Amino acid sequence: MAFVKVDLDALSSAIHKLDSQISNIEKKQKQLMVAVESVENAWSGQDRNSFEKAAKAKLQSAEMKKTLNGLKNQKQRLEDSLRLYQNAQNRAVTLSRTLRC
Repeated sequence: MAFVKVDLDALSSAIHKLDSQISNIEKKQKQLMVAVESVENAWSGQDRNSFEKAAKAKLQSAEMKKTLNGLKNQKQRLEDSLRLYQNAQNRAVTLSRTLRC
């Protein structure tokens, strides 16, 4: 009989690593936005608006959003999998207790 063996600790660890990476990316994006705004405030040149638009467009680009959303979706799938495997494991334990001879 085939079966699936899942290391729940490794799965949980992967979820925590992804969560940390997501938080780090969001934090870095905010820091970069603050840096861009700081440069804007100190800059009085003609190309200030061009810089602002280019920098903010890069930070808020579809590619950046897609990457971050992909990480968040992957984390959600891992959390769902962990919950399902834990529930299956708990059901198996409960059923095995009813089979005592």
